[in-house]
Amino acid sequence: MKKRFIIIIIAVALILFVPIPTGRYNDGGTKEYTALTYKIVKWHSLSGAEGEYYIKTRVYPFPLYFRSIDALWEREAANTASEDYYTEDLTAVVEDYVTVYYSAENGIESEEIFLPHTPEDVFSAWKAKNGIGDEVKLIKTEIKDNSTTESSEKDGSKVITHTIGDFFILNITVSKSLENYYSSHGEELLCESLKKTMTGYNGIEFDEYYLYLE
Repeated sequence: MKKRFIIIIIAVALILFVPIPTGRYNDGGTKEYTALTYKIVKWHSLSGAEGEYYIKTRVYPFPLYFRSIDALWEREAANTASEDYYTEDLTAVVEDYVTVYYSAENGIESEEIFLPHTPEDVFSAWKAKNGIGDEVKLIKTEIKDNSTTESSEKDGSKVITHTIGDFFILNITVSKSLENYYSSHGEELLCESLKKTMTGYNGIEFDEYYLYLE
C-alpha cells in the first residue's frame, strides 16, 4: 500500500512538473516546453538587428504560462527595449550538430558535425568537407523577413507589439574565387550543397535563397 502511494505521488509530480515539448517556431528556432504548472521557452529568435538573435531561456510560472508565444514575445521585446543587460544574449553562440552537405561522386552526401551555429563556422565546415581553399571566403549573410515591430503608447506606458514573420529570405555573398572549383566539383552540385548547408542549420525554413559572388 505504501509503495503504491509513493508511485502515485511520483506520477502526480511528473505530470505537474515535468515539461514536454509543445512547440517549435519558425522565428529562428525558438522551442517551447510545457508542464501543468509552468512553461519553458528557449528563445532563439531573430531580433530587430540584422542577422542577430535573441537567445535566452525563460521559465514562465502561473499565470504567465497561459499566454500565447506571441504574447510572451511581446513581453520579451518590451524588456529588451528597456534593459541593457539583454544585449549580451544577442551575441550568445549555440553549439550543436549541423548537417554539412558536400559534393561526391554519387551526388550530394552529408555529415553531422558538432560546431558553433554561426554562418562563418558553418561555411568553414562546408569548405573543409568540399576541399575548398582558404581563398574562398564568406563575405556577408543577410536574413530578411516580413516580421514587424511597432511601438505605441497606452495609458502612459510604452507598448511594443512584435508580429512574427512567416516569409524568410537568405542572401549570402561569397568571394568570386568559388568559381575556380566549379569544374572539379560540378557547379550545380557544389552550389546545391552550399544552399542545403547554409539554409538548414538554424531552424528557419527559408522561402527563398540567393547566392552572390563578388
